[in-house]
Order: sequence, then C-alpha cells, then structure tokens
Amino acid sequence: MKRPGILLAAALVLAADAFVLAEAAYNRSGSPTAAIELTERELRLMRPHRESTFLLLRLAWEPVWGRSDFEDEPGWFDQAKLEELGYDCRIPLTDPSASAHYRAMQAREVFAVLEYNRAEPAGADENRSVLSRLAAVDAGRDLAVLRKKYPDAQRFLIVPAMARLLYEQRWDPNIRARVGRAYLRGVVTELLAGEISVPHSERRLFEALDRTSDEYFATPEGHERGPRYAAVLYYGKNHEPWIGACRALGRAKP
Repeated sequence: MKRPGILLAAALVLAADAFVLAEAAYNRSGSPTAAIELTERELRLMRPHRESTFLLLRLAWEPVWGRSDFEDEPGWFDQAKLEELGYDCRIPLTDPSASAHYRAMQAREVFAVLEYNRAEPAGADENRSVLSRLAAVDAGRDLAVLRKKYPDAQRFLIVPAMARLLYEQRWDPNIRARVGRAYLRGVVTELLAGEISVPHSERRLFEALDRTSDEYFATPEGHERGPRYAAVLYYGKNHEPWIGACRALGRAKP
C-alpha cells in the first residue's frame, strides 16, 4: 500500500475511534436514565474465548415468569399490545390466510419493561435459585410513556429490545398437539446491547473467578451459595448500558 493510502486508513481508524468515544461520552453525560444494583443472577459473567482476557457481563432475564409453552393465553402481551406496537392484526384468525400472514411478520424494535425481584410463584422448582429475577412485564414504543407508567427505577428497567408476533393454537393435552382456535400473542425475543464490558477498574473481582456464571450455577455449589457478586448497571442518554461499582457477595443465607 502506498503511503497516502496508509495515512488515509489510519485517519479513518482514528475518526472511528473518536466517534465511538464521543458517543460513549454523550451516553454517560448528565444523570443516568437508570441505575440499579443487580446480582450475578442477572449479570452473568462471560468469557468470549477460553483464553481471552476480555470480560463481559450478559444481562439475563426471563421472557415471562412461569409461562409454559403449552399455556393457552397470551398474558399481558396480547393482541391489543401487539397493535399498540404497530402490528396490523385486522385479518380475522378464522381466515384461511391468517396463519401464513401472521407468521410472516417480522420482529420489531421496542422498549421492554423488566421488573426486578418479583415475588416467585409458590412451589417454584429449585432452579429458581439461580435464575434471573428480571422478568418482562410490558413493552412499548415510547420510553417516556413507559417511564411515567413505571416510575420506580429500582424496580423496573426499561431497555431496548426486539419483540415479535406469534400465531398460536390451543394445546390439546390428550393428543399432545396444537389444534383448534388460534390466538395471537407477542414475545420479547432479545435485549439489545445485552452484553456489557467490565471496566478495567472492576476487573480484579472477576479475574479472581475461575468459572463463568453459567458454569458456576450448573454446580451444586452455585445452587447452594447463590450469586458471587453484585454490580451497578447504568443506562444513559443513548439507552446504552455500562457497569459501575462491583462488589463480592458472601454465601447466601439458607
């Protein structure tokens, strides 16, 4: 490559880095739009590669607590909510073309409301002790409207996400298949910017851990002891998250 080409490539890299830094600075300017301390149950330690020194925390959540694939009701994410998000649900479900029409609909970008530390249902199985306490309870297109509806930022996170429409049929337990009357429901499928890098100032705590969260929670120790750490999660003006202060947690009380 000739020298002018090298200089141009270097300039483009520097410009891209400057843009990223400027965006990050803007996102974190002023007061955070959300600040909440979560545990390892909700912020799962990841290592992209076994030998990698790059550390990530993945925001873990439950799409709908206690929901079975075989339930026959849409819950809060019903047809009215789908229409509120912009889905065209005018074709009757009895129309022969309804199945193909609705199943072809694409996912949409929304804001998902995640409720933290909800009361666990009676009779919850033992795996609940290692699952996230964040659950999707609402969705919308306007962040300001949702924050007015859910003002408690220590209980409700409102985050960018993807949601999609599902065309369902009633479950017949006798033949173990879906038959009969159809209905529409929505589901939050993905949290955007759901993986957050660990800042250098907090790396020591995580570098001392010899297992990722998924590996740890798969062991009897993980079920008995509970989360090993807590971290403060912030969201800024661009709705992007970052990690603040982190602290080690002692053994959970029985």
